[in-house]
Amino acid sequence: MSTINPYLVIGTLISKGINCDQINAFVIAYVKSEIKSGLKHSDAVSKLKNFSIELNETILNSCVNFHYEEKKIEIDNKMVTVKEAATTLNFTTATIRNWINDESNPLPCERPSPRRTRVNLIVLMDYIKKNNIKLPNI
Repeated sequence: MSTINPYLVIGTLISKGINCDQINAFVIAYVKSEIKSGLKHSDAVSKLKNFSIELNETILNSCVNFHYEEKKIEIDNKMVTVKEAATTLNFTTATIRNWINDESNPLPCERPSPRRTRVNLIVLMDYIKKNNIKLPNI
């Protein structure tokens, strides 16, 4: 399997003004050409879906990273208050606290007492990426 640079793909699509109808036509043509070369229909579709998932993940991670670079955030391993984390990353304190209190997937933190909760910014960024959380408007 050849490695495709997702940045190049998305950049090319955007620069060419590609719309959804053109992407649909591409998908149909791609699947037909793979079937013609001997691949089963389901395998061709699966191959395209896997690439799409990888592309979406790459785009999401790139957007998250760009968001933090754009704000020129100095992120290190220090622990910060919920308010500092919320302010730094453009979320509300209520949102950060909801993630901390989420029973099924809590945001790791240090809680010596309820008013002294501390969050590691690197852990918070990983939490945002892993949970595909939409970034707030800048």
